Amino acid sequence: MNYRCLRAFLLVSLGLVLVSCSITRVKWRIKWDKDMEKSKAAFMSAPLPAETQRQPNIILLVADDLGPK
Repeated sequence: MNYRCLRAFLLVSLGLVLVSCSITRVKWRIKWDKDMEKSKAAFMSAPLPAETQRQPNIILLVADDLGPK
């Protein structure tokens, strides 16, 4: 029974530590800059430069299982 109480205490303590170290604190929140909206709109509406030669989109996926087999 003593081991059970110790285990429960450790789990609750670990949970409290993880909740207190949350990344949702005020210092990690995104701050929106109202003045940047105009420059964002100008950037997004600007025409794209013409591409002389488009490179192909190639994705190479390599997987290797170095298991016991």
